[in-house]
Amino acid sequence: MTQYLLDTLPICQALSKQSQQQCKNFSVKGKRVCHIHGGKSTGAKTKEGKIRQKMANWKDGLRSKEAKAEAKQLREFMKSCKEAIQG
Repeated sequence: MTQYLLDTLPICQALSKQSQQQCKNFSVKGKRVCHIHGGKSTGAKTKEGKIRQKMANWKDGLRSKEAKAEAKQLREFMKSCKEAIQG
């Protein structure tokens, strides 16, 4: 069994949101953070899991490509209507 000197082990790099202090746990081998802050996580493996992970931050769709394209078309239509009315 390998013995480690506690002084040489890396410390978790995660910061507290409230106090802005660094976590004092040891990080998982080969990772930046401890097991509490996701050091054991391997990420999504299945296609469904990856899609669910992508959609986790989806809020309302107002800034999606489709919504931006629709807003651009609406602006162009309004501009052409305004030009037709004025002259």
